[in-house]
Amino acid sequence: MYLIAKADQKAFEDTARRIGLEEGRAEGLAEGRAKGLVEGLAEGRAQGLAEGQTQGRKEGELQQSRQNILELLEELGEIPMDICNKIEKESDRKILKSWLKAAARVQSFDAFREIMK
Repeated sequence: MYLIAKADQKAFEDTARRIGLEEGRAEGLAEGRAKGLVEGLAEGRAQGLAEGQTQGRKEGELQQSRQNILELLEELGEIPMDICNKIEKESDRKILKSWLKAAARVQSFDAFREIMK
């Protein structure tokens, strides 16, 4: 009877060990997922913030370029709406740079329109 009880105890311990291992694995997996989620969210926020700052900086530079062009053109008088609208819609930095140089030297809005074509 002692041998049977000893065998039952061994089977019970093996079963308990297996159950403990499965539960431990499940807990570890859950903890790992939670930790990974937190780290992933933090990393995603940091990347999003950096991208947002870069994008905001670029948009600010574009807006400043547009404003500089308009300020130079104001020297010629009231800026026609078609020119204002085209400047405000432009998002290519190279084009805005060339328009800025042109705005500094043109003598009329018609001349500026020709350059904008």
